[in-house]
Amino acid sequence: MVTVSTRPETGSKMVLEIEVPSDEVDRHFATAYRHVAERTKVPGFRPGKAPRHVIDRFVGRNSVLAEAIDHLVSDSYDRALDESKIIPIDQPEVDIDPSSVTEGQPITFTATVPVRPEVALGAYSGFSFELETPEVTDEQVEQVIGELRQQQATLRPIDDRAAAAGDIASVKFVGTADGEPFEGGSADRMPLVIGEDRMIPGWEAHLVGMKIGDETGFDITFPDDYRVEDLKGKETHFDVELLDLREKVLPELTDDFAMSVGDVQTVDDLRAEIREAMEKRAEAEARHAFGDRIIDFATTNATVEIPEVML
Repeated sequence: MVTVSTRPETGSKMVLEIEVPSDEVDRHFATAYRHVAERTKVPGFRPGKAPRHVIDRFVGRNSVLAEAIDHLVSDSYDRALDESKIIPIDQPEVDIDPSSVTEGQPITFTATVPVRPEVALGAYSGFSFELETPEVTDEQVEQVIGELRQQQATLRPIDDRAAAAGDIASVKFVGTADGEPFEGGSADRMPLVIGEDRMIPGWEAHLVGMKIGDETGFDITFPDDYRVEDLKGKETHFDVELLDLREKVLPELTDDFAMSVGDVQTVDDLRAEIREAMEKRAEAEARHAFGDRIIDFATTNATVEIPEVML
């Protein structure tokens, strides 16, 4: 049975001093001789049957010694870990003197292993923290209801008025720079929401007041910070035709609408359900933030030695 003692070392390392008794040393030598004999063809002997003194002369004592040390270190190190309950996070650095490994004699060697670092907390007593859960306001609830209505909105064709901000238009356009079309400057049918500035600033404003079938042309300069290098600050011309125009129609806020978007019967029930969900989420987020504050506080003055293997 191996005997192990441990001591800490800087850099979150542990040194295991492992003593292997003589009978264990002899067992590993026997294993080494057997393995070397089994894989060595010695004239006059069947595989694995050559005696030790013949193996020593034929392959050399050092070959047997190296294999014996490999078996001894591997087996003894694993048993030392079990006995010491140390959990390494990388391979050990083994220090063993081959000249001291002799049959019939005990051997002591060391194995230095990196381990998970221990954290030394700074002063923390006398401090207190308060869990703060933000209140869910009526405005926040109504904002969610508004988003639900937007999701359930329908599109109504517009044929009785001109285009206005917020309308959904389909346009055909051709853009030119220095009288020549440029890449990405034309489309046969592109949808956009007037006023959302999907196009360059000021482009969509030219659609306001147009009706389906109307055509217009205008000059416009690309921004200096435009993503395409060749178009930065470039003066261009666009010819545009309005192909289609629609407006978003929001559903009325009724009990029927409430039932269509939630497991509720009335609008008031929907508001209550939304508020409850928002309060639960707010509390969960507050608890998470509360935990982060405590961890940040605890680690601010903490000290820890990180092993090189973890860097």
